[in-house]
Amino acid sequence: MANNLPTIPVFEAGMNPSESWIYWKEDFEDYLEALRYSEAPEKTKTALFRHLCGEELKKKTATSFRP
Repeated sequence: MANNLPTIPVFEAGMNPSESWIYWKEDFEDYLEALRYSEAPEKTKTALFRHLCGEELKKKTATSFRP
């Protein structure tokens, strides 16, 4: 899907990681909706998440969700 919508900034925990996560997640959900991916398969949304989240969050999720 071609678009001219700029990507969202990568996640930065900053001084308050919980608050930063709330705002970033909201931005990500809005981004999915704007690109009409909100109803896409989870695999597609996960790929977009990993592409957009940045290295800091990618490392945190990789260690948190290992079997």
